[in-house]
Amino acid sequence: MFEDFDFGADVAESAGVKRVNPEVGLHFARLKSVIHLGKIAQMYRGKPKPPVNVVTFIFELKGDLDEVDDLHPDTGEPLTIGLKVNLVKGDNARLTEVMGALIGKNDEVKGFDDLIGRPCQLNLEGSDAKGEDSKPKYVDIKAKGGLAPVAKAFAAQIPELKNAGAGHCRLTQLTMAAMEELNGFLDVQEGMMKSEEWKAGTHPAIALVEEIRKERPNYAKAEKKAEGGAGEPAGGNQEPAKPAEQMSGDEEF
Repeated sequence: MFEDFDFGADVAESAGVKRVNPEVGLHFARLKSVIHLGKIAQMYRGKPKPPVNVVTFIFELKGDLDEVDDLHPDTGEPLTIGLKVNLVKGDNARLTEVMGALIGKNDEVKGFDDLIGRPCQLNLEGSDAKGEDSKPKYVDIKAKGGLAPVAKAFAAQIPELKNAGAGHCRLTQLTMAAMEELNGFLDVQEGMMKSEEWKAGTHPAIALVEEIRKERPNYAKAEKKAEGGAGEPAGGNQEPAKPAEQMSGDEEF
């Protein structure tokens, strides 16, 4: 397209990196970042629930230690995947599954800061919708049984984090680097922008989003699609099978 168009100067190729989904199935991973999104109201069986603190866990994928390497084919950098989780307690809460995958039975940890870099195993599933390559259009961590601890015998074989992330980034500590780790649709548009802090005009990301939009005017402005959303992985934010106990905002997570 535009092969014969006279632009009056050389036109460079776009430097953008295309999104690549990881393969469906089991992957080893290490926790890269835990980024707070704010207090967000949830719907459960059509009824609103009180707002709860929400975070996104960012995992750096490490393949299966055999055939799958989880590296971007163009850049060679490790692929990452995020999981948005409500900070609520309960046997059926997603948070319980995540913590169980990262914390051993006899481990002593005081907060999310102690979990950065820890290994786990993720079970990824694909959406029913397919891309041009006939593979799932979106890939996400399974809603149930998607995270599991790694046996100590394998933990030492899993490569350490290649790229340092934001680590445990509390809401008051949000930076541009932390924003770049998040999914612009799932975490920002459908997360931060629906938080109580955003509605009150006090969310730290408001200024960061304005800055990002100077370069990317359509950032976090996607229209939600019927399946999977605008770049939304399959599964999305899952509700527990039954209401879970609300976690205090003062809890040291």
